Amino acid sequence: MDSRPAASLDPATRFRLAHALMSATPVGQSRLRAFFLSLKLERCATLADLRALFDEHPGAFAPVGAESGAEAQAVARRLEELLGPKRD
Repeated sequence: MDSRPAASLDPATRFRLAHALMSATPVGQSRLRAFFLSLKLERCATLADLRALFDEHPGAFAPVGAESGAEAQAVARRLEELLGPKRD
């Protein structure tokens, strides 16, 4: 995983990294809900699309094997950094 600060990354790299993080199996979701989230994720084509999906499903995305709440929170912080600020 690329741990460089998001500010130093170009938008395409930020999209690729955020998409990869979000593509991991959603945590705490039923298989059906995880499947539908995966379909929505595959339709995302921009950082704004990823941000909207992330905001729509807070806490739903974490890597497979995220065994602790602290690990899931670290992933959420990294996604926040990669996706950029929320837009109203």
